[in-house]
Amino acid sequence: FGAILATAVAVALCWGGVEATGQPTAVCSETTLAAPGVGALYSAFAAESPATAALSFITATGVGNVDNVLQGKADFGVISVLPTEQQFSSGKSLQLVPVFIIPVVVGYNLPSVAGSLVLSRELLASIWAGNVTMWDDPALAALNPSLSLPSEPIRVLIRSGNAGATSIFTAALSKFSPWWASRFGVFSTPEGFTRSPANLTQCKDDPIMASTILSTPYSMGYLSLNVAVGRAVTFAQVKNQHGVSTSPADAAIGRDLENVVFD
Repeated sequence: FGAILATAVAVALCWGGVEATGQPTAVCSETTLAAPGVGALYSAFAAESPATAALSFITATGVGNVDNVLQGKADFGVISVLPTEQQFSSGKSLQLVPVFIIPVVVGYNLPSVAGSLVLSRELLASIWAGNVTMWDDPALAALNPSLSLPSEPIRVLIRSGNAGATSIFTAALSKFSPWWASRFGVFSTPEGFTRSPANLTQCKDDPIMASTILSTPYSMGYLSLNVAVGRAVTFAQVKNQHGVSTSPADAAIGRDLENVVFD
């Protein structure tokens, strides 16, 4: 991928859950990462099908949406973290259907620095591993010769709780960097970063991540593209496996997704 780190977001379905009584209703347990897409999809469907069941929402994070489905609190859940083996073996028919692709970008705050920041895949892993800690690190300077990078520490931001964005981000880092995959791997909670000596600040959700980036000079964090654009967060370009930097426009996202295989 170029400037984006993308993942499929699935709908978890569990047959034999909540039964509708009286006026048809459906309960969706959603992740904050996919909330804009869920709302837009339902609105479009309801406009075409007036008899569509009314939809109410409850919000959970990580595998909590799957628990809500399995416990009968919701008819379906939108998830960005795969169910656990225990959830799959719960005795209920849990089905996953790919629905959304949610791009994740790396936002940053570099006061008085004009121009777009470029990162390599390995460098991205090195920053969150705590191996690159300064904005004027030679590796960063080499990728950005036209930028006057300050001699300031990089204030690294991560998501708190069980976050789909963290799962997406660390899955990308594991593909980008073999040593990240062997040392850290893929995870969805902040505890996964415990081996990193980086000074990490936790943010509850994407909107708070965006606000923290905007209010914290020399910070860098990962968040969904739609929140970054909506909150006017500057985000970096990340060189793809061919060494080409791209901007996360719709056309670029489409090109990046052409070879995606769901299994």
